[in-house]
Amino acid sequence: MGSTKQRSRYQRSIAGVLAAAGLTAGLAVVSGPTASAQPALPIGLGEVAQYLDTAASALDSFAGAVQSLRTGSDGGFDLGSLGSLGSLGSLGGAARPASGPISQQYGGAHRGIDIAAPMGAPILAAASGTVIDSGPASGFGLWIRIRHDDGSVTTYGHQDVNLVSVGQRVFAGQRIANVGSRGNSTGPHLHFEADLPGGVKINPILWLATRGVFMF
Repeated sequence: MGSTKQRSRYQRSIAGVLAAAGLTAGLAVVSGPTASAQPALPIGLGEVAQYLDTAASALDSFAGAVQSLRTGSDGGFDLGSLGSLGSLGSLGGAARPASGPISQQYGGAHRGIDIAAPMGAPILAAASGTVIDSGPASGFGLWIRIRHDDGSVTTYGHQDVNLVSVGQRVFAGQRIANVGSRGNSTGPHLHFEADLPGGVKINPILWLATRGVFMF
């Protein structure tokens, strides 16, 4: 009985960590064949722990960089250049998918972030991978989905024009589409989503941060 309660507390703790990290809330984490009324997380606890360790390390590095920049600003460092860091794909083999402010954050029924940008502005592959979808999609108007080398998948929606096709190999920072306002959209922007291997949704800001791209 005691072990059952302990396992239940452990599962709730893991679920809380996942929710705090931006992973899909409400998933049950199981360590054995125990029956559950909720769907089991489609990736193992070891993979989750490794991903969270990577995220924590990246965020620590980010905090250190910000502190260095703040210290440097006292000596005349131009903090206006901070925003350009998000486009340096070479930091982690990744790139900011579009230039512009975040107009809607991840959370609730909104399973990605929206980046406001002018009609026709470039949309870039966030990391290298293979295009698995490119064309019309319900709600998105036009979308692109890329499976990356680590098994994660990114989704790009509401494009005006797609520039890549299914099966094509793309590279981080490559232009794959033009910003549009197709589908369920009130103005030109990029809707950007990220999924971990196994299809678990994650906050795209965290996904990018673990690859050295920070959405200022």
